[in-house]
Amino acid sequence: MYYENKETANKHNGQDIQSEHKEHIESWGETGEKLHRFEMPEGIYRVTAGKGGESFLIDGGEEVAIYDCGMAYCSDGVISDIEDKLKEIGHEKLDKIILSHSHYDHIGALPYILDRWPCATVIGGKKLVKVFASDRAKATMERLGKAARDKYIPGEASKPESERMVIRTDNLRVDQVLEDGDIFDIGKYEVTAIHTPGHTDCSFSYYLREKGPEESEQKQQFDQGLIEDDGKSIISMSENEVGASQKHTNGNGKTIISMSENEVGVSQKHTNGNGKSIISLSENAVGASQKHTYGDGKTIIFVSESVGVLEDEDHVHTAILKSFDDTITSARKCKAYNADIIIGSHYGVVPPSIGNDYYDMYIKAAEKEKAFILAAFDGGKKDLDSLYQAYEDEYWVSSRVGAQPIEAFQENALITIKLITRDYRNAEL
Repeated sequence: MYYENKETANKHNGQDIQSEHKEHIESWGETGEKLHRFEMPEGIYRVTAGKGGESFLIDGGEEVAIYDCGMAYCSDGVISDIEDKLKEIGHEKLDKIILSHSHYDHIGALPYILDRWPCATVIGGKKLVKVFASDRAKATMERLGKAARDKYIPGEASKPESERMVIRTDNLRVDQVLEDGDIFDIGKYEVTAIHTPGHTDCSFSYYLREKGPEESEQKQQFDQGLIEDDGKSIISMSENEVGASQKHTNGNGKTIISMSENEVGVSQKHTNGNGKSIISLSENAVGASQKHTYGDGKTIIFVSESVGVLEDEDHVHTAILKSFDDTITSARKCKAYNADIIIGSHYGVVPPSIGNDYYDMYIKAAEKEKAFILAAFDGGKKDLDSLYQAYEDEYWVSSRVGAQPIEAFQENALITIKLITRDYRNAEL
């Protein structure tokens, strides 16, 4: 710990100042009733301790995980919240830490959390390993972490640097490296890792499905599913529903379904934990194909920042830092899972009245942002400074400071502007 006592740490790390950030804490129900956006589904708990980055605890029964860690400056508060929740639900330890991507506001508290629970398994995408080994990336994490610390801890900016909270970037690791479509468990939950690049190359979203009591540890097949010899479900379709797709058998005489990319449409190819190929089809792509769940619980998807951040019922913030096209693909990919509950990055539970339309809202917002930047460029703003000023006038509002320091907004905006003008106007700003 980097303060003299927990009382001081909790005050400095955001538990007291969190009460100041009350704007827009409500969501909207299907019948117009107001809902709290932090009212999580059963078994999911918010353990966020300060502004700028969310952390959620997932109670899987025999295992407990957290999704993202929040910022470094509020690490002691996050740890305290996790400890309190573990005690409340009767668990002694944190088993897993699941990471959405490598940015400071999502992994800043990771070194401190690992000090407290060193045996926790850290789970994330393959490219996280490369980022965590990069001195340049860690320098950016430290710089932005310090900006958040000085912004959100009262009085911190007036102190000499030697007396301020230490922002650490050591002890960053990934123990379980994920590929797109990998499946792992958090106790009763089966989790599918969905690579959703666009915001970063290492961004992942996670689809949670509660397993039913009839399932074995090897996960029994769906009612109409086809299986390989390890008991993994490949696809669920009747012969009539397959239509133009082909029916094949593998070397063990098991029937599998083979479909061309054109036939599958926006479907995704995944692998399970043993490297077996699995086809996951959207309802639009397959038509009459069936969606299955093992248990009675609702399906949940934690979506990465590559598919935006909900602001209110009409607006979605974009965060396009690597690829515009990838963010659009990522949104469509997440939509294909048709989860019952969407938990959005930096937001919470997406209102049921929006539901799966959220992804279309994001695509519309991303297209609008791209068009704005290109119109400004085509209108004569050919330098980065004038483009940024136009962008800030359009997109920065003071209410965003509760979730993002202006320094981070500026850095992200400059990257987005350069990306869009490079890819669509062949400009190097």
